[in-house]
Amino acid sequence: MTAIIYQKLSNENFGPCSLDDFIRHQEVREYWKNIDGKLTLVPSSYVEDWNIAKCREIAYEITYGINDNGFGYGAFYNGSVAGYIYLSDKPTRNKCMEIQLFHVSEPFRRKGIGRRLFELACREARERGAESLFISAHPSRESQEAYQRLGCVPVSKIDRDAYEREPFDIQLEYIL
Repeated sequence: MTAIIYQKLSNENFGPCSLDDFIRHQEVREYWKNIDGKLTLVPSSYVEDWNIAKCREIAYEITYGINDNGFGYGAFYNGSVAGYIYLSDKPTRNKCMEIQLFHVSEPFRRKGIGRRLFELACREARERGAESLFISAHPSRESQEAYQRLGCVPVSKIDRDAYEREPFDIQLEYIL
């Protein structure tokens, strides 16, 4: 297997078609839901798949962001994106940065790629003055377990704006 190459995202290695081969596929069998103020694991049966239009929408969002002082890292395999992480441009007043996008293509999951991308993003966030990271994360059991393994914990106070955008997400934080 060819080695994974990790690089900071730039216009030289990432553009509007960079995610054309990316496989965002997830079979959700259980997810966390807030029921009467308590997170409860509930059964489910849906599949989340991104088509080429969705992949290009996300690629455009990242491309725009890295041109507007945001930053991210990519894991590349044979020139294709195996995973990526993208963060907002600067810490907020409370010295927090938001992980806005973070995915690993299905064939590359459980190989340490997400952990390495997370470590690279944490290092740069610290360098930019952040003291914590905020994540509005998919509520699936698998996604939440992945964030727990990285050391993320539920936020102490819900971010209302993030809740309005994604009311079913679980809000997490990571102290740098």
